[in-house]
Amino acid sequence: MRPVNGLYLLRLHVSPPRYRAKEPGTAAGAESDPALNEGAGDGDDQQKPPLTTSSIAADRLKVICRLRFHGVRAGGISGSARIISTGRSSESSPRASLTHDGVWSTDQDGAVSVAFSLNVERIESDLVGGNSSELTNVTVQFPGTMAGRVFVGAVTVYKAGGGLISKSPENGIRAVMKEVTSARCAKCQDPIEYGRSPCHSPCGNVAYCSQSCQGAHQLHYDRIKQAIGRYSGPHGAKCTASSGGIEFGVYWAAATGGTAGAHNLTVTAFNILVDGTNPLGVAYEMRVDVLIDARSGTSVSYVNPDTGKPLPSDS
Repeated sequence: MRPVNGLYLLRLHVSPPRYRAKEPGTAAGAESDPALNEGAGDGDDQQKPPLTTSSIAADRLKVICRLRFHGVRAGGISGSARIISTGRSSESSPRASLTHDGVWSTDQDGAVSVAFSLNVERIESDLVGGNSSELTNVTVQFPGTMAGRVFVGAVTVYKAGGGLISKSPENGIRAVMKEVTSARCAKCQDPIEYGRSPCHSPCGNVAYCSQSCQGAHQLHYDRIKQAIGRYSGPHGAKCTASSGGIEFGVYWAAATGGTAGAHNLTVTAFNILVDGTNPLGVAYEMRVDVLIDARSGTSVSYVNPDTGKPLPSDS
């Protein structure tokens, strides 16, 4: 079974030191923080290594990965990556990118495994188990195996030139990767729940991960705000589409008054509203009847047309 193409959240964790042996000095090379150990000291806690700033901070390293899986039972992985949080109150998120050597495979029992690497331009060392103040050009290797609906695995981190920074299980670094199924920002299509300042449009039908995305999407929103009311509520739904490497929002609703649900087989005609952030650069609506040939069962019209660009073709 091939994994689903789409958006994934990769979270790096450092196992709490109380459940693993303490490295020489302090855990993961960071200084012990007394504030994190306040209240400890009774019973068995006296025998457990102290919590450290690195063990707390690494749990907050979150990376959004847009992944595309090639092949049938095995193949390559392509896509992009962006760090959305390092758990620091004042941060300019470091830049990350996906390398070109990612692979996935399925074994004879149907278990799916992935392996890919991230190049991180700059990051604070303790987030990846190092002991210096800052690292540049870091490579994070993640081999993971699917368990239920998530991929889990150990993490190995290398600095520029191939020198080892940290490796599981010595530093206790693990990673969990899960497909994002929560609401997405209308502009950038990132998950809203991890946004810096989530907000909504005045009508409440469009949501954003930040005020900057809301401002950037305002022109597109103005063109669809009259039409989008027909796609909100229990009879409408939103999904994310992509074309030419660009992600954009698509809203759809049952054209015959039924519920627009994936399991409602009585609905055969749908209205579809395509956001103007698509590669064509203009919003348009489609009516599709799945029981009629696409050439006669599909109609397309602009939403507030203001351009001479041709309508999308039937294909």
